[in-house]
Amino acid sequence: MEDVRKLSDLLEISQTLGSTPNPRAALTRVLEILEDRHGAVSGSVALLSEPGTELAIEASTGLSGEVARRTRYRCRRSARSRCSSTGPGSCAARARR
Repeated sequence: MEDVRKLSDLLEISQTLGSTPNPRAALTRVLEILEDRHGAVSGSVALLSEPGTELAIEASTGLSGEVARRTRYRCRRSARSRCSSTGPGSCAARARR
């Protein structure tokens, strides 16, 4: 039964991301699903800026709005190339270190 619940949650997340025109609202909803149904205490999604020089928190849970708005990660040139080849999630993990 647990597998069915997880699959149902994945379907809802997929539908949310695919049908919500506002990316921030969609990402916030995904974080709410993870918090409510899977016990996530906090989480954030950081996106790489268009020029590829900075990661900014786009959606979060467990952080104050002010902290989320102020948080920025500047990417060095080598980090930017890693972000484009491995995806922003990998870059964010490295930026926190």
